[in-house]
Amino acid sequence: MKPVLTQPYNESALVTSLQAGHLKAFDELYTRFAPKLLRVIFHYTHDRDQAQDLLQDSFLKIWRNLHRYDPAKGGLFTWILTITRNTTFRYLSSNHTYSSIDDIAVEIIGVTTPTYQTIGVTCWVDSTLSGNELIMIKLVYFEGYTFQEVSDEFGFPLGSVKTYVRRALQRLRVNS
Repeated sequence: MKPVLTQPYNESALVTSLQAGHLKAFDELYTRFAPKLLRVIFHYTHDRDQAQDLLQDSFLKIWRNLHRYDPAKGGLFTWILTITRNTTFRYLSSNHTYSSIDDIAVEIIGVTTPTYQTIGVTCWVDSTLSGNELIMIKLVYFEGYTFQEVSDEFGFPLGSVKTYVRRALQRLRVNS
C-alpha cells in the first residue's frame, strides 16, 4: 500500500524539521521523493534491486548531510537528486557497470555511433549550467521528459519548468 501524504508540500517547514532531526520529516521526504529518485536510478542501472540499494545509500547520505543543505543555493529536490545521481554514478564507475549497449560496444570493439555523451555535449552542458537549469535540461533533453511530466513528477510549477529550460537554452547559446 502506497503511503499517502496528508500535508501540502511546504519545503521550508520540511527543511527546518529535517535539520532539527525529526524522523517524521525524513519519512515525509522519503515518501514524497523516493519513487521519483528510484526511477532516476533505475534509468542508469537497469537493475531494480541495485537501484533500491543505491536509493537506500542515497538517503543515508542525505540524512547525514542535511546540515549542509542551503536553500539559498537551490531547491531541496535538486539537492537530493544531485546526491542520488552522484551516488549512482560513483557506483557505476567504480564497478565498471555499463548502462547501455553503446558503452559495451566501446569497451569490446572500440567503436560506437556518436551520441551526445561521446561528442562532449554532456560535459559542455554540465560545465555551463548548474542548479535547476541543469536538472531541467537533462530531464527534458536527455531523459525525454515533457515539460508537464517534469512539473507533475517533481513538483515544479509548469511555468517554472519552461522558464528554467528557456534560460538554460539561452545560456547554452551564449556559451556555444
